[in-house]
Amino acid sequence: MNSVTAIPEPQILLSSSIADMAVMEEPNVLTWQRFYALLNQQSWRRMVKREQGGHLDTLVLAGFFRLVKRPNQTVTLQRLSLQLDSALNSTWSWVNCRYSLEFMMQSYQSALAWRFSRVLEFAIGAIVKDLEKQGVSALVVPVKTVKKNGDDSIDTTPITTAYLDMGKPAKKWVSEQFTKQFSFLDQGITQGSRALYKHLWDFVDKEKLSLYLQIHQCTLSEVSFGELHTFSQHVIDVARYQQHRDWLPWLSTFPRGQYRHYAHPNLFSYEHLQAHLPKTVSKGVIRKINRQSRQVQALLIKTKMWTPPALSLLDALSGYPTTIQVRLLSRAQYDIASKHERLQRLVFRWANYFKPMIGRVKVRKQKPQWERALMQFHDVLHWVEREDAVIHKNQTWYSLVAQHDRWVARLNAERLKADAQKDAVTWEAAQWQGFDTQGVQIKEITSGLELRTEGQDMEHCVFSYFDECVGQRYRVFSLVSDSERATLGVDQEPVSRLVQYDQLRGARNEMSSQRMAQVAQELIRSINAKSNGELGR
Repeated sequence: MNSVTAIPEPQILLSSSIADMAVMEEPNVLTWQRFYALLNQQSWRRMVKREQGGHLDTLVLAGFFRLVKRPNQTVTLQRLSLQLDSALNSTWSWVNCRYSLEFMMQSYQSALAWRFSRVLEFAIGAIVKDLEKQGVSALVVPVKTVKKNGDDSIDTTPITTAYLDMGKPAKKWVSEQFTKQFSFLDQGITQGSRALYKHLWDFVDKEKLSLYLQIHQCTLSEVSFGELHTFSQHVIDVARYQQHRDWLPWLSTFPRGQYRHYAHPNLFSYEHLQAHLPKTVSKGVIRKINRQSRQVQALLIKTKMWTPPALSLLDALSGYPTTIQVRLLSRAQYDIASKHERLQRLVFRWANYFKPMIGRVKVRKQKPQWERALMQFHDVLHWVEREDAVIHKNQTWYSLVAQHDRWVARLNAERLKADAQKDAVTWEAAQWQGFDTQGVQIKEITSGLELRTEGQDMEHCVFSYFDECVGQRYRVFSLVSDSERATLGVDQEPVSRLVQYDQLRGARNEMSSQRMAQVAQELIRSINAKSNGELGR
């Protein structure tokens, strides 16, 4: 009996790469039009929106990011997350996130645009990552191609779309699209900037902010909300920190932004603190610095002026008002490391000389007197640094000031001598053909004295071109009419003697009239015509 043989269905063998493409289904890619429509479901063009409902108090930024304050006053950061089903239907939900919000606690409104842009960029980048985790492999984006005349064998069919990997390429491309749109939201950003600081302070723990400022001794414009939020999460027992106020500035010696030290049970102890300081900083040094006023203590810690030479200055300034101590120490910090012995002698002599002012001359009411005393210290210190002067053991402050005054007199004499030498220098004048000057008198400046006088009379810096004028690389003219005076400067080519317009300024660098500008241009043409005529001969 004949049997019918079953023939198997034909099979096609594909390479691994082709097989992967064959398996890819349509939901694995997302078009930009669809993605943009999904993002537009949120009001991302509104920079700030306060929402209070139920037990949550929220501040939404750029539609996709928000600050959440709970009934226990805990503040958390959240962003919107996007979930897509097989039919590309969207489900939005808020999820906790970690992001350092870069808004400063005090800032100009004009400086907030890029900060809002960074928030939006972070949130949308996170949404792109959500879609990547859900299996969306590519974002289909429109592209523009430039027509090129190529060889007949080259396919010149224009490409209208491109597939971007749902990772960094897609994230970067989407961020660029929103950045372009962001530039048209000036009004919304201005309104959002006003609303931000109206509501942001409700999400700040004032006690922890006070602790942060005491630790870092900074202003509100130097503190970002993100850094303050991170700090607040690590500071649990506020009362503990308040009980150790003298220790707070020392916490600034820990690496900024690394708060693992704050969890140490012996945070406010000599042993734990000294482990993070140079070995030369003993308990006695810490005690001495802690006995100072808060401003002086913070300055010594911030500038690391805890060496014996630096601390010896405190003894010299003992009894002086805190403001004066801070001003003097701030100036001395740059020299204490290298030439401490000379600086010590200088500070001791100044402090001893002006000691009678303590208690008698008030810092606020009689401020000019203290300013003169401080300025005298700065002047003498400047002389010591410039001349590398030696301060003798028994030298008085009065003698130091006298030496400084003699040094200044010598410098002035040398300057006057140099000025006199420059004033005597002259140079060759330019030649030009006659033309209608419209009643404007033209005089070329051909000596150092005339150039200096022009700069003094017009109150501008034309004398700084002295060397160029002497080298015949620059020419200066004084243009005077019945109602106006201006200074014309032109560049000159040394070989051809052709000149080119550089600037025309009135008194105090003010702009000149159109009449003066026309005369200046005609003068330049006349000079060049004369120069070309001489070259042709």
